[in-house]
Amino acid sequence: MTPQDDYLWDGSGPVDPGVAELEALLAPLRYAGAPPAPPKQAPGWMGLALAAGILLAFSSLLFQNPDEPGITEGWVVESLAGAALCDSDTCSLGVGEWLETGADGRARLEVADIGEMELGPHTRLRLKATGPQEHRLELARGRVEAFVIAPPRLLIVETPAATAVDLGCAYTLEVDDDGDGVLTVTSGWVALEAPAGDVLVPRGATARMTSGHGPGIPRFTDAPPALVRGLDAMEAGRAVPLAPLLKHARPRDTLSLWHLLQLQQGDARAQILDRIIELVGEPLPERSAVLAGDADAMRLLQDQLTLDW
Repeated sequence: MTPQDDYLWDGSGPVDPGVAELEALLAPLRYAGAPPAPPKQAPGWMGLALAAGILLAFSSLLFQNPDEPGITEGWVVESLAGAALCDSDTCSLGVGEWLETGADGRARLEVADIGEMELGPHTRLRLKATGPQEHRLELARGRVEAFVIAPPRLLIVETPAATAVDLGCAYTLEVDDDGDGVLTVTSGWVALEAPAGDVLVPRGATARMTSGHGPGIPRFTDAPPALVRGLDAMEAGRAVPLAPLLKHARPRDTLSLWHLLQLQQGDARAQILDRIIELVGEPLPERSAVLAGDADAMRLLQDQLTLDW
């Protein structure tokens, strides 16, 4: 080791000008003593809480319900035949948008996460609202078949004549170009609601709807033809003798008689109630209360009759 090298090892001896220049350049990076203390770490449970919070925030974004208010995702539409035209370019149905099928078109619509609806030809359907409490559509014309597994009153379909309120079921709803329609229930129950009055339609039954008048008298699809003819005539506003009509009613046809009971007064009302009593053969609410139209008595009567519906 030469005297010139001593400076590099222990700082003694002469300083080489090049070394001095290099030292001046590196001075800002010179070691200044003990290393800085590491930052204090949060207790273990606080770290876990922070991690959990981050995970929760991420999962809420990942799994948020598309049917909650403020979510704009549409319902998925699948074309089954012909053309299905919707307002969205991706053919999903958003709030306020219409879905239409052509003369030969058929489409399947996912009803949020509760079921599906199949649209027949020449159908025009609009999604009016969707959320955790209610999914509301408007059927302007055409035919839809709905299948839903959901709490009552979650799916509502408006038509020009009446509003179909799903009570957890499967059904077919048809509306013609004049706004008249028909509902047929294949599973569960559906209520048809209108200002003129409401009707309840169970599985295996059907009811007509007339624009401006609301729903007609429900009847089972296998009801005796003579009973059906009489009910049709009544809905058309024609005078119909009650005795022949009532004679053909079966126990399950008390569905029609209970609704008919609410439309009649006086002797006609008494005739219908007497026939219901004959068909059911069970103790019923007080006769005078039913004839008077007492709401509690009518509700009790309905509860007993639904066992045959």
